[in-house]
Amino acid sequence: MPKTHAKLARIGALALATLVAATTAATASAAPDRPDRTRLQHALDAVVSTGAPGASVLVRHGRQSVRLASGYENLAMRRPMRASDRFRVGSVTKTFVATVVLQLAGERKLALDDPVERWVPGLVPGGAGITIRQLLNHTSGLYDYADDAFVGRVLADRARVWTPRDLIAIGTRRAPLFAPGARLAYSSTGYIVLGLIVETASGRPLAAELRRRILTPLHLRATSLDTQPRIAGRHAHGYTRYHGGRHPLDISDIGQSFAWAAGALVSTTDDLARFYRALLDGRLLRPDLLATMRTTVPADEQRWGLGLIQTPHRCGSSWGHGGETLGYETNADSSPDGTRQAIVGINADQSVLGTRRAQMAISRLYELAYCSSLAHTAPPSRSGARRAAGAIARRYVCAPATLLWHTPGRRPVGVLRRGAAFDVARSSPSGRWAFGTGRLAHTTSRPRGWLRRSALCRNRPARAADR
Repeated sequence: MPKTHAKLARIGALALATLVAATTAATASAAPDRPDRTRLQHALDAVVSTGAPGASVLVRHGRQSVRLASGYENLAMRRPMRASDRFRVGSVTKTFVATVVLQLAGERKLALDDPVERWVPGLVPGGAGITIRQLLNHTSGLYDYADDAFVGRVLADRARVWTPRDLIAIGTRRAPLFAPGARLAYSSTGYIVLGLIVETASGRPLAAELRRRILTPLHLRATSLDTQPRIAGRHAHGYTRYHGGRHPLDISDIGQSFAWAAGALVSTTDDLARFYRALLDGRLLRPDLLATMRTTVPADEQRWGLGLIQTPHRCGSSWGHGGETLGYETNADSSPDGTRQAIVGINADQSVLGTRRAQMAISRLYELAYCSSLAHTAPPSRSGARRAAGAIARRYVCAPATLLWHTPGRRPVGVLRRGAAFDVARSSPSGRWAFGTGRLAHTTSRPRGWLRRSALCRNRPARAADR
């Protein structure tokens, strides 16, 4: 599966170029305009035209809401996508789980600085030195179990039921990436551990705690932590190419035990908007606990909190999360008080959406949905977009050799050798993949493609002398 990861640096080349051309200090802090249905529909249609089966968006500014959809929720039946369709939301699940953990902390059933070993003894090597807080903000150092090899195992045996202990064993079989608290690296393994901690501290299954504490009080009737392979009700079918086939595979009816507390939630754009609004306006957590949730550590262009991510935009920062799982990509942005929201769902993963054209269209949709506009200028030329993106993108120097792919999980187009420099123009909402450009050894070509975020995390930003 594409890992259900945090969204990182979501503004793509076209959006970045437009912002460079026209954004000033005044416009950077300007309030967003009202939602423009026509422009949003065009942006949705543009995403579908790049290969996405379908896409839907909910934009809310105050009391105004716009719900739109484009494309198909079922390619075989040619059934149009609806804004009310259910879909798998991937790592957005993490915000729900983190909220339950913080509620338990508020009830003094656990403490954020408790060692993992206290709650799941003997399960996590070095668990005595890892805290619950470090699991929540991805500073535990635990290796992420959901790597490419795991994706292959999931697709090879789609009927297998994975237990949380199976997933943790895969993640802890590899050495920790760093000492707890020393750095930051996204880890779904940590959230599987958190799911078990919730069950131990509450005495109830994770799904039951989510229903009792969040879903029922907020009347999120279309949201569930599914245990059955088939999504109940009218839903968007999800599509992938990670199986290596020529055509997208309908991967909707696959059990989500491989994602569980890290990304198995099914929801709708409306339910996600209601959840984040309730969370950010203080209906789910006490003010001190919400402030704790918003205590962040830097992660490139974003800042990661405890199950929440702060992302910069031209019109101001948002709080939320993004997610990818097999067949789906989701993005949820809300203003700090929850009065402005943009929720996007696409029924395909990065193996389908991993082209530069698709990523530019998705980035434009995300920014347009949250800010209601890009810059008030004509779109730049393609060469101008590349120049502007290159001016803003952070440049890295390869530590190990880094494969560069046309599409994540497909045939690589080249290898960036140790010491080679490359620019990152955009990362996927999950953070698993970064779209980079680089120069291969012994050639004048400058290939463009996707590289694994894990490789990027091991690289260092280039110094002035390296540039």
